[in-house]
Amino acid sequence: MKKQMRLVSWNCANGFARKQDALRSLAPDLAIICEINQKDAELIENADVQWVGNFGAKGMALMGFNGWLLEKLHESADHHFLAALASHGEHRLTLVGVWTLPVKSNYVRPVISALDQVSSLLTGDVIMAGDFNANPVWKTKPSFEDARTRLLDCGLASLWHERSGELHGAETAATLFWRWDETHSFHIDYVFASEGLRERCSGMTIGTYQDWVASKISDHVPLVADFALT
Repeated sequence: MKKQMRLVSWNCANGFARKQDALRSLAPDLAIICEINQKDAELIENADVQWVGNFGAKGMALMGFNGWLLEKLHESADHHFLAALASHGEHRLTLVGVWTLPVKSNYVRPVISALDQVSSLLTGDVIMAGDFNANPVWKTKPSFEDARTRLLDCGLASLWHERSGELHGAETAATLFWRWDETHSFHIDYVFASEGLRERCSGMTIGTYQDWVASKISDHVPLVADFALT
């Protein structure tokens, strides 16, 4: 019986067909992959895949490996939200992938709208992760703090911030290196988890610029979180 589950959340910056090995090197059980087209998502081997997006355009995929299965519960193709029941034997959790596109230049509004749509699904063990394209350093209305308040109301908090003690907007680890530039970095990718999963998180890491960006794999680095299974 499996004792651990590893989640990887990563914006692959398109071209996933040639980046599969980079993902597999992280040994995920569940993965949320942003900026992936449908053809590349469907070609991945030995995985259960659910994809959301518009035909012919980049979208987002949820992937289950090592016997993890995904049952789609909700999707929004315009702004890339996808919720699924992830299962492995007796283990169950709700997995929500996020890759936000802006509404009137605001990346937070679609997050709040999606939370309105999926709030009834956010019970038990829940992970909501991906590329939110938002951080408190950008003073938008609604703001990222508005979205984070809603997430907290749903029992979801950021694993990185809870484990590192860093404040939102004052992160020392970046997840995006704008235009592949190490000096223009931002923390805009997150793993939000329910309380039970946060308590069972045995470790979380964020990839480095040198390993992922300087090597031209992606302008985003992956977030990797491990959980003990009850």
